[in-house]
Amino acid sequence: MSDYLTTLRYQQKLAQLKREHPAAVMKGLHKCIRCGICCWHSPAQLTREDLERLARHHYMTPATYFDAYCTVSIINEQLSVVLIRGNQHSYAGRELPESERLSLDAPCLYLGKDGCEIHAYKPAQCVRAKCWKRNEIEDVEWKVEELRGLGFNATHNE
Repeated sequence: MSDYLTTLRYQQKLAQLKREHPAAVMKGLHKCIRCGICCWHSPAQLTREDLERLARHHYMTPATYFDAYCTVSIINEQLSVVLIRGNQHSYAGRELPESERLSLDAPCLYLGKDGCEIHAYKPAQCVRAKCWKRNEIEDVEWKVEELRGLGFNATHNE
């Protein structure tokens, strides 16, 4: 019952956000209008290239960037590196608890009052996200060894 209630709260909050920030598809448009709804929907999964590009943008090593701005999400035994939400700094560099995965208490940490603060450097998943058509976004899976290289202390079954 807990999973059902979590999913229901997620869907209700997302519906509220869509009313407050109508997406392009809701306005009959077929282009990004930078409404930010995708920044609320789910955290971006990072590719290795995304992590390296964002680290360079912040003048950090990938490991330091990971420790400051990323978390590991585990779904169905698949490891993904995702950006933290604005209120999830305590999970940076660590595993994101399942209870936080569907949290809509805050958007992506890079969503500012004028839109995406890293628009020119945004992750590939964000580039491909298009609310006005069916998204074909593939999950980005990481290996435990790669995460250990970033300083992540994996307790995940190998």
